[in-house]
Amino acid sequence: MAIGMLRPGARLAALALIAAGVGMAQKVISAKAGLVYFVEGHAAVAGSGPLAAGEVNRQLNPGEILFSENGRAEVLLNPGTVLRIGDRTAIRMDRVELTDARVSVEAGSAVVTVYQAPKLDRVEIGIGGAVVKMEGAGVYRFDSDGSDRGALRVFSGQAFVYRENGVYREGGASQAVAKRGQAVRLQDLQVGKFDVKAADALQQWAETRGAPPPWTPLPPMQRLSPPAKTPEFEAWLKECGQR
Repeated sequence: MAIGMLRPGARLAALALIAAGVGMAQKVISAKAGLVYFVEGHAAVAGSGPLAAGEVNRQLNPGEILFSENGRAEVLLNPGTVLRIGDRTAIRMDRVELTDARVSVEAGSAVVTVYQAPKLDRVEIGIGGAVVKMEGAGVYRFDSDGSDRGALRVFSGQAFVYRENGVYREGGASQAVAKRGQAVRLQDLQVGKFDVKAADALQQWAETRGAPPPWTPLPPMQRLSPPAKTPEFEAWLKECGQR
């Protein structure tokens, strides 16, 4: 239906949405966690087909799986947190609430960089039957072989790890805390050390990519303002009211 065929009130709302949309197109817009905003090489969403390389604005819905073949992808989890996946990696978006996001690393490798940690926002990573909460800004590396024999490495920051549902192997721990230079073996939550300077291609790529683009959460409908009431606009409204 053309805008001119709508009632004046509806036309105002439509024009407001159009005007807002023009401005929004220049930024990354999302009201949810799990926005795929950049792809390099070959990546796809299961059941939805491949994603174009370059800048992408593809919102992952709960339960959707993003996977890469020979490629990498960046996913915004909140305004200050980016998850980057490497080759032959699969992640599942479990929760998309901005204040309570959760992603599962099904297989492969991912780097989560927390540039800033909003006080009210929580991001959890599920991997190998464990759950990882990142406490504060830092760089966190996740590696999974599809079983519970994965690992978490903390390049900077601090992470709290616990076994999902409290189930853990005999002789293992039910929870662990890892700081800079520490790694957690997920099968038993044992903590060890590693060399933070031993970075592979994914780690180096994540570092060179830098901070995410400006994030503008989608504003509620009531916050959208109508176009400025210029004399021409007033005349147009008057003309519409006479039709």
